[in-house]
Amino acid sequence: MINRIIIIPIVSFLLTSCFSTTFNKRKFKKFNPPQSQNKLIKKNGYYFYETEVQRYYNWVPNGSGANPTDSILTKIIRGILFYDNSKVYVTNYFDGLKYDDKKSLEIAQKKLEKRIYEFGLKTIDKEKTHISTLGKYAIHNDTITIQYFRFSSGDRYLTELKGTLKENESFNLFQKIDFYGSLFEKPKSKMINMDYTFKEY
Repeated sequence: MINRIIIIPIVSFLLTSCFSTTFNKRKFKKFNPPQSQNKLIKKNGYYFYETEVQRYYNWVPNGSGANPTDSILTKIIRGILFYDNSKVYVTNYFDGLKYDDKKSLEIAQKKLEKRIYEFGLKTIDKEKTHISTLGKYAIHNDTITIQYFRFSSGDRYLTELKGTLKENESFNLFQKIDFYGSLFEKPKSKMINMDYTFKEY
């Protein structure tokens, strides 16, 4: 009997850890953007944001007190694909080479484009997908609002981005709002500054 009492919580934990939960679905479903101004954003390619990150290559044991010293400043990019039906796909980050390497941006773009072709992202808006796969976007005059699900600790949470259209070749994201699964956790808003540039397929 005691063994059974112990086993049940363990099995429940294992089952829970094997499945991902998508939070904030109700709020996402209420976001029904009009499509009247979708022509202000280009669809025959992707928009990308480039930045830098310090990558460490010499591993040290966690908690040892040692610090990794062998690092390199690497250029990374993130892509956003827009579709005619107000859907949007936000990619992960892709590494290039050393930040000051002339080919760094090109390498990162090739990795992103490989993902686009391998996963059929050009036409994924026409497929039946999980609610968290594609986000939505709305354009009102020069303001763009994007909602999509981010992955965190195996679960999916809603994120909202706001930006300003400069022209159909670029836009700037200036605000990010992260929503959480608990009613006791208020959404966290922060100002950002991310310039996205268009690249045709």
